[in-house]
Amino acid sequence: MSLISVRHMGLKRELPLELLYNVIDICAQNASFNELKSLSLVSRSLNRQARKHIWGHIELPTRRAIRLDREGKDFSSLVDVLSTLQDIPRSLHLVSYPPEVLSPFLRKLKFHALQRISIHGYDPRVSSAPSPTTLAKLLRTNPALHLMKLSNVRMRPISFLDLISQSELQGLRHCILDIINTTVDDSWDDYLREPESDAIDDFLEKRSEGQDVARPSLVSLYLNRVTNLPNPAFCKALFGDVHSLFDISSLQQLTLCISSYPPVPLKYFTEVIELCCLSVSSLTIHNWQDVTRPDSHSVTKFVNATNVAFDIYGGTGLEIVESSLELALEHLVGLKYLKKVKFIVESYNPLEFLPKHKDGLDELCSAVPGIEEIVISIRSVNAECYNVEQVFTWDKDRCILMLDELDKCGRE
Repeated sequence: MSLISVRHMGLKRELPLELLYNVIDICAQNASFNELKSLSLVSRSLNRQARKHIWGHIELPTRRAIRLDREGKDFSSLVDVLSTLQDIPRSLHLVSYPPEVLSPFLRKLKFHALQRISIHGYDPRVSSAPSPTTLAKLLRTNPALHLMKLSNVRMRPISFLDLISQSELQGLRHCILDIINTTVDDSWDDYLREPESDAIDDFLEKRSEGQDVARPSLVSLYLNRVTNLPNPAFCKALFGDVHSLFDISSLQQLTLCISSYPPVPLKYFTEVIELCCLSVSSLTIHNWQDVTRPDSHSVTKFVNATNVAFDIYGGTGLEIVESSLELALEHLVGLKYLKKVKFIVESYNPLEFLPKHKDGLDELCSAVPGIEEIVISIRSVNAECYNVEQVFTWDKDRCILMLDELDKCGRE
């Protein structure tokens, strides 16, 4: 075990270096940036462990660099400092604006130990934006990367697929695709126009000719408004071929975001559901109130699901909430391995859970004996109290709903 002299810290004996590292890790949970910076100056031995917390998560471009750029001042020294970190950062968040400030950082970054990355607002058509090749290189040079989030991205569909392909994300396990606009002219109505099947076949053939075409086997997947996903060719390139970008045949957690406008019905995810429904154990569907009855039957395909959650937005009335709960309970009785169910109901006005749904809950517990927990969270957002929340748990032995806690505003 390594030892370090800490006499200058007021101690008169040597302590194991690992123990001091644990102390730093504990202190870092509540320490400010300046406090961690001071701790890093105590000794060379403590510097590296403190730097892991100081620079463990980085957001680019930095606020200071943006401020200096607006003032017409040089920020190259900040770029140089971050380029020396290399194996310290574990998490990186990139915001694509302003691109003229972000690009200098990306050209000099040498990170190679990232585990998580988030890229927001990327559009290669914007002047001074980093090229897809630059982003792909950043992703490719971090083989330990296991979580990737792409949000508010705008690219042509083939360019988007090429970006992911060139990134070589074999170690990726968690993928979040949150608003990916890959339509031709930024319209949500032309997703079937491009890409064409021939273009996708060429793309997949090109991938098959590579020396290493191993696909990342995803554990969790989050999908929200990926415009071209209903296009069978595009979905095939993402998930549905032996040379596609991602393997979801062993997926465990799936989150689907439904929307009434722009229209993203549950049927848009049909191909994805068919590919992973047998392996998924945890399913979450946002905006369940927008799911139509014909589409709702897709839930029954997740026959091995043990955890299911529904987000329901009820607006200002109860009718939508009532019908949405009834529709969900109707299909959940067919999931025989179900253990936990959660309904998150949001409404502008405070809502009282309707007694008539108690029969549906009782029927669910009878049909699925292994069910352990049913939670109904009612959240009301209004001017009087921003976030009123009541949480009910179904007591299946007594067939009653139990109020677990007071709402966040302290009202009964």
